Amino acid sequence: RAGERVAARLSPGSCSAVVNRLGAEDRQNKGSRKVFLPNKLLESLPRLSRLPHECLRWNTNEEIAAYLVSFDRHEEWLCCSLRTRPKNGSIILYNRKKVKYRNDGYSWKKRKDGKTTREDHLKLKVKGMVCLYGCYVHSSIVPTFHRRCY
Repeated sequence: RAGERVAARLSPGSCSAVVNRLGAEDRQNKGSRKVFLPNKLLESLPRLSRLPHECLRWNTNEEIAAYLVSFDRHEEWLCCSLRTRPKNGSIILYNRKKVKYRNDGYSWKKRKDGKTTREDHLKLKVKGMVCLYGCYVHSSIVPTFHRRCY
């Protein structure tokens, strides 16, 4: 579907790609992250050498998992500042604890109360195993424009 923008992030959860802090060791090596997935799944995912700048179709669950698993080798993929109104098809990796990625300048559909943004939450499978947590938000102006976070 055209008109999609993806902001990927590592999401904590039981089987999700998890960012774990390693205590004292992590304090010395700021930015070190570990992704925990079952070995069978981890071995089947390709390690990517580059992150695509844009994608004008919806990524498959396998592609999303490959981006997140490959991230530990590519700190340069991480965007440290908020991009206001990024262009259609952008794929951006944020540290969700440091960047308020939801304040991106777009107008998103609100809940019935009119105060909060309506978000659709999903658990996604890769190779038959639930390992991704997704959050979709729909544009209030263009019905085919979405933000998807993982």
